[in-house]
Amino acid sequence: MATKKPLIYWDSCIFISWLMNEKRANAEESQGVEEIVKAVQKQTANMITSALTQTEVLQCFLDDEAKNRLDATMRRSNVERISTDQRIWMLAHNLRDFYQKKKEETGLPTLSVPDAVHLATAINRNVDVFYTFDERDDKSKRGIVPLNGDVAGHPLKIEKPFGQPNLFTAVNVGEEAEEEDQDDE
Repeated sequence: MATKKPLIYWDSCIFISWLMNEKRANAEESQGVEEIVKAVQKQTANMITSALTQTEVLQCFLDDEAKNRLDATMRRSNVERISTDQRIWMLAHNLRDFYQKKKEETGLPTLSVPDAVHLATAINRNVDVFYTFDERDDKSKRGIVPLNGDVAGHPLKIEKPFGQPNLFTAVNVGEEAEEEDQDDE
């Protein structure tokens, strides 16, 4: 079976956690972040994020080592910062509008502008999985993880990066390779 490299999306909070060497309450989340980093470094996965991430990651809080890691990661050939364009802005608008209309039903606010831009970018680029730590719904903020599988009618796999032996085996990116020569009958 031939497979393509998974295309993953990192929300800004994942970058911040990684750059700040955050120790997550669930150690498997920190392990998952490190496994993704290794996969990107080994070029077994491709990563994208919105150009907005650069704005959300406040470099003034990073030491020189973290700044160098961020710069080196963003320069990798298999990592891309996606600039927003009219299609992404319109999709972000439509996502916010969709969840604003659901506010009366759910009691939850619409998506924040940054969250809508991140999700719209991931949907626009057909990522295999969107990684975030943003899971909590409350009266002031709508979580992203609860939208897993259906973001305003768009199928998008959203999850926290839990450590696991083969992080991307659950990502459905394989396609059947054509069988070359079958045994003659």
